[in-house]
Amino acid sequence: MQIPSWANSKNINTNNCVDQTNLRTNSSLATKEVSILLPYFPKINSGAGIEKMNINLVNLNSTGLIIGDEIGVFDGKYCVGAMTITENHMLENSINIPSSANDSLITSPNGFIEGHKITLKVYRTGKVYLLYFQT
Repeated sequence: MQIPSWANSKNINTNNCVDQTNLRTNSSLATKEVSILLPYFPKINSGAGIEKMNINLVNLNSTGLIIGDEIGVFDGKYCVGAMTITENHMLENSINIPSSANDSLITSPNGFIEGHKITLKVYRTGKVYLLYFQT
């Protein structure tokens, strides 16, 4: 696979993924098949969320993103929103990814914090890419 110009490849650790193992014994070398169930990026918030921020990506057809790519919105290491690209997103040439703010009711973050840098990551076929964008 050719890596798109927007991507910075990072190998993923499959220890954190759903693992469905199928060992084949009819060859001298056993192979392990791993399938990962979407969503790959687990969000730290649950429910409807508060003070939502919508991340709107436009001109999808010129980005190299494809149907089935999952896009995660991150505040540091915390995923605050995620969406998988569908055929409709490609036809509309855009995607809207809702994310939720931190509610400050608990000690651990459960949403983005105002003023923090937002990062976008893409999961595709076993790899995570950093998505560069213009605002």
